[in-house]
Amino acid sequence: MQKLSINITDYYAFGMEMGGRSFNSNSSTRGMNGQEKDNDITQGLYTAKFWEYDSRIARRWNLDPKPQIHISDYACFGNNPIFNIDLLGDEFVDRQGKKDSKVSGKIIEKANKQKTEINNKINENNGKLNGMNSADKEFAKLSEENINLNNKISELNTMIDEVVEMNNSDMKFFLNPTSNYNDENNRVKGNVRYKNGIIQMNYNVGNTGTMAHELKHGYQALKGEFSFNKETGAPGWLYDLTDEQAAKQRGSAFGYLSDPLLKVSTSDLIVIYGYDKDIPSVNLNSSMLIEYVLSAWANGRPFEMQTKYDGKTFKDFEEDFVK
Repeated sequence: MQKLSINITDYYAFGMEMGGRSFNSNSSTRGMNGQEKDNDITQGLYTAKFWEYDSRIARRWNLDPKPQIHISDYACFGNNPIFNIDLLGDEFVDRQGKKDSKVSGKIIEKANKQKTEINNKINENNGKLNGMNSADKEFAKLSEENINLNNKISELNTMIDEVVEMNNSDMKFFLNPTSNYNDENNRVKGNVRYKNGIIQMNYNVGNTGTMAHELKHGYQALKGEFSFNKETGAPGWLYDLTDEQAAKQRGSAFGYLSDPLLKVSTSDLIVIYGYDKDIPSVNLNSSMLIEYVLSAWANGRPFEMQTKYDGKTFKDFEEDFVK
């Protein structure tokens, strides 16, 4: 007859046992996350194939063998032990076994919520318009506002389609909300980076506009509209200011309802928003280069063939790039 094992333990968030709140009928050596306790060294230590994990400080003792750019190399469970598990100590998944490498469906929920608010505003405006003379200044103002609101709905619908395409692709994405992602002038910023096979889109937590902005860059990467620098993982030679124009417009769809979609010039991106004047202001995405980038993605090489073109023209780069 097989012996019944009963183990009951209450833990603090990252796996430290609560004193006096555990019962083990057979002194089990397993603890939180199903991993082996290593109490010979110290209380609260766990061991697995790829880590020694100290639940007292919520950190691993060794470097993560599969590091990610958005969190510390000593972080565990993606810094969320309630939602994630990591059985081997090398890669966390959510409790349904899904890797955090795709864009969350919650983004579509945010877009649909914004669309609902916009539609409510359109209906409110239409109620006012029905009782107005078309010659009134307020009539023209509300009509123009409704045009802008409908443009935002169109932008949000496009965003939803793109998120679905990203989720259905073989490419891995990580949308990372972080904190204190501001520049020296306290302007909200974000970025997109490529590391360890994942496109990581970093943005200030709670800032939906910046999230949508960086998400647009992720989609641009999916479509081969820029490659990544092999040395830094930052957007590479196909990155230009027209990419930022599209991302700025996308982010503004989540702005105040009274604000129009942001359509900025490349010069405004430099003068007002502080983009590097050396970033090309023309669209570099020729069909030939896009085809090459997509081919590189398919073969696991999302990088330029060269990373520096000091003193060379784009034509020089283009000729080298497609060799």
